[in-house]
Amino acid sequence: MADKPFIHPYIPNSVPATKQAMLDELGLSSVEQIYAEIPERLRCKAALQGASRHPAGDPLGT
Repeated sequence: MADKPFIHPYIPNSVPATKQAMLDELGLSSVEQIYAEIPERLRCKAALQGASRHPAGDPLGT
């Protein structure tokens, strides 16, 4: 399971091939290159707390 990337069901651009196509279009080799312009002192280093999953499970069934 660790070898398989997580593909978020609600974010269509999370598919690895789509991510790579976007990076290729931008002439980049990694997403980290996008953030390289942000000074290290301004980057958030804390874990972000997102919304929890829907209490009824996955409403879209994905």
